[in-house]
Amino acid sequence: MKLFKSVNNDEFDELLEQAVDIILASERIIFVGAGTSGALAKYGARFFSNVGKFSNHIDDPYFPVTNDMARNALAIVLSVSGETEEILRFASQFSLHHCKVMSITSHEHSRLAKLADFNLSWHVPQTRIGGVYDITTQIPVIYILESLGRKLARKIS
Repeated sequence: MKLFKSVNNDEFDELLEQAVDIILASERIIFVGAGTSGALAKYGARFFSNVGKFSNHIDDPYFPVTNDMARNALAIVLSVSGETEEILRFASQFSLHHCKVMSITSHEHSRLAKLADFNLSWHVPQTRIGGVYDITTQIPVIYILESLGRKLARKIS
């Protein structure tokens, strides 16, 4: 699979290391996503908390972003397309409050990837049923989240 070639190499491993350094430098981690990405945001927050980096998740893109929640925080924004208007608006709110934004998306040239301070991309084409329902595999996202979490655990301990 093309995915495993794109994530199983030294270059991607170096990106993961850079991402972990950003995570370690942040006091708070806030995972963000809507729909399926929202479910994975919850998983990411729990996984990171399990390895010792307390994290929260927000799966409501209309949740208010405030200065105190964004201070010294990192928003890890999950989105398959990186083009969902509500998620873009939400990520912009974090940026406006001087919160670092890391995106995990399947498109490195998406608007979300460009808006983010740091981006990790997985390269799998988006799959929709009836042009509406997204059934794109989420295995790459889980792989990235767990890889980050394991690297984070090694650096924390």
